[in-house]
Amino acid sequence: MNGFWKELIPGWKKLVIDDVQHEQRAIAMFEQCKELAQKKPEAEKEDAEEATNRFSARLQRFVESSHFEGVVALVLISNSIFMGVQLQLAADSYGLASQADIEGNTIFITINTIYALLFTVELMFRVSAHRLSFFCTTDRASLFWNYMDITLVLTSLLEVILVIAIS
Repeated sequence: MNGFWKELIPGWKKLVIDDVQHEQRAIAMFEQCKELAQKKPEAEKEDAEEATNRFSARLQRFVESSHFEGVVALVLISNSIFMGVQLQLAADSYGLASQADIEGNTIFITINTIYALLFTVELMFRVSAHRLSFFCTTDRASLFWNYMDITLVLTSLLEVILVIAIS
């Protein structure tokens, strides 16, 4: 039987490793794996921080771009027009229909909810892009507008929640 294996696998002596060599190789491989395991979380942490910084920089460029500002301006203007139309309908129907009928209209509730969500997403983009500097900046005018933006968005969300809860 021994001769059979010798003929079948040329160089069979190279495949046989004595116990000392095997143990040394196993210990060396274990040490290498241990070193890699210790380095890997550090490398992953650095990669995650780098990816976060890249994403934050892209988001900041996007938020400060003229395209984003233009879209937000259009949303603000269209919201103002919508509020004017809603107010005019309420004024025209004063005495004919109750205020609750106009304000409780499903279309108005839906459109107000969409605007509130758009403004919330815009605020989240800005906060994510600027992080802590959104709340603590040396530019007092920007700080005022940032806090006013937060107040308006929270107020609109509260209004949407209350209107939906009452309806």
